[in-house]
Amino acid sequence: MKRKWLALSGGLLAIVLFGAACGSNSDTDASETSTTAAAEDEGSAKLRVAHIYSADADPGPTVDVYASTGEIEAGVDSPAVSNLEYGTITDYLEVPAGTYNIGVYAAGTTDEVKTFEGVELADSAQITAIAERASTSSTDFSLGTVDEGSLEFDDAKANVTAYHGVPLDAANGVRIGAVGAGCLADGAQLNFQDDATVAVPGGTYQVGVFGPDDTTCSGTALIGPADLQVEDGSAYLAIAYGNDPSSLALLPAPIEEPTS
Repeated sequence: MKRKWLALSGGLLAIVLFGAACGSNSDTDASETSTTAAAEDEGSAKLRVAHIYSADADPGPTVDVYASTGEIEAGVDSPAVSNLEYGTITDYLEVPAGTYNIGVYAAGTTDEVKTFEGVELADSAQITAIAERASTSSTDFSLGTVDEGSLEFDDAKANVTAYHGVPLDAANGVRIGAVGAGCLADGAQLNFQDDATVAVPGGTYQVGVFGPDDTTCSGTALIGPADLQVEDGSAYLAIAYGNDPSSLALLPAPIEEPTS
């Protein structure tokens, strides 16, 4: 899976692991998508948003997210996503293809947190946008994307992508593992904002994030382990987030099969 960064001023906290079928934020309504300007391109795209930004301590702020092909006018336009809570991900929103400005505002206000300009949503694109910190040393707000449009679905396997988004230097070099099965993805070590993809048979796994010195993923997990069920022919995204080692968490989410 290809990940593309849209802004240079922030960092997304996410690890994509074996995703269980998870709940999405019920406050999201595709009908609320901003229509302040006509789409530049024909066709449509799918967009969803995960919120895992927190400056120093969890939880992060609740936010409204605007998506517009023109200038964003909070208080006049309707947000694409309302009251998005820290540690949640929305359903997919179907929007006209085009070049968007995406604005993040404090929930229920016109207080701008950050605006990201020139976000390309091509015809048939399928994007998960993630609000996160810029780096392990910066609390700036950033928006990154996971491009799901080119993901291949294998009827005989479950596709699992691992993305590391915990902004702690001590969490760099971690590995993804399944209890009793060892490290996954050939033991690849992930640093903040790295990702890796593996294909596994469908089933239920105890999956966790293991420390840099645990070369066999058999010790105590930094995050998890958690029972995560995956099905053949499906793909999964799960986000690891948190700033405090005692409160690290996973946000799993199934990936919808792209349509072309």
